[in-house]
Amino acid sequence: MASFHFKEQNTYLLFMNFSIEKRLIVFSSFFVSLITNIPRLLALRQDGIMHQLWKFDLYEFLFQVLYNFLFCFIVSYYNIKQLNGISKKQKKVVPIIATNLFLLLTFSFIGIFLQKQLFHSNTPAFIFKGGYVIRLLLSLLLLIIIIEIFFLLEKNRLKDIEHEKLRNALLKTELELLKGQLNPHFFFNSLSSLSAIVREDPIKAQHYINHLSKAYRYSLQATESHLVSLSDELQTLESYTELLKMRYENAFSVKIDVEEKWLAAKLPHISLQPLIENAMKHNAASATNPLNIHLYVLEGSLICKNNLQPLAYQEKTTGTGLANLAERIRILLQQEIEIEKTSGSFIVKIPLVIN
Repeated sequence: MASFHFKEQNTYLLFMNFSIEKRLIVFSSFFVSLITNIPRLLALRQDGIMHQLWKFDLYEFLFQVLYNFLFCFIVSYYNIKQLNGISKKQKKVVPIIATNLFLLLTFSFIGIFLQKQLFHSNTPAFIFKGGYVIRLLLSLLLLIIIIEIFFLLEKNRLKDIEHEKLRNALLKTELELLKGQLNPHFFFNSLSSLSAIVREDPIKAQHYINHLSKAYRYSLQATESHLVSLSDELQTLESYTELLKMRYENAFSVKIDVEEKWLAAKLPHISLQPLIENAMKHNAASATNPLNIHLYVLEGSLICKNNLQPLAYQEKTTGTGLANLAERIRILLQQEIEIEKTSGSFIVKIPLVIN
């Protein structure tokens, strides 16, 4: 999953907000200027009231639209800059209202003067001037409504982003706590086995320590996404299974049938080891009745299947292992592991992330 560093992400968000603001100013100004001037097109109907009050002139109409657009553009720019939080000081409503009224009156006066000088109109003066002020006032009100709606939506969007950041931080902390439970659990079990091997065969103990260091080094590796390839998991599993074979010898076996096309698939870091560990913890294993574990991929899920040989006496567990793995998959993949138990086998299905 791709992610930005904090500084890069802030720069990206600022750039995006700047780009959105520019588009908002242009499009809202264009939209409002068209909406407020469209009624003048009614003057094209010779039997209409507008035709009696105003003789349609295309150039005058275009001038009026463009002038209205300029007014909308400046008003939008000013109000957005006041509302976008560039200044951390609390915004004062009165100066903003006063500035908007000043822009309204100024543009009304200049627009009326220019249009009177450039075009000859048969419209009565009070209707012409009043219509000009009303049109720009309507444009101002529409723009303020559009800008307010935009900033309300933007505020909600930023809240969603903050909530997502907090959620990710919480999940990351929870994952680290879960991983912290797993590492000591693995190390404690390994040391317990090592003590017995050292007494029986010091040379084998050296090999055991070598594989133990490889497996434990992998368990301490940190990954930003907490996901690793199935290939990495299988490679480390070799060292872990060697540790178990040194302890159980012919009483234990692992068969891996994973096609090459699945090796790039992702799954949570340290997923396979708890599966093997869970099978060893809850099943009897001897040379005459070995525990056989089969790993393979079916329909996008990694399957761990072992023959069921329940222990006569179940030891108390620490609550880590399979439960820990299930919780990490729930957090990282928003999916659940599937467990199926039959009269002769125990099956665990782990979802894979396919690239």
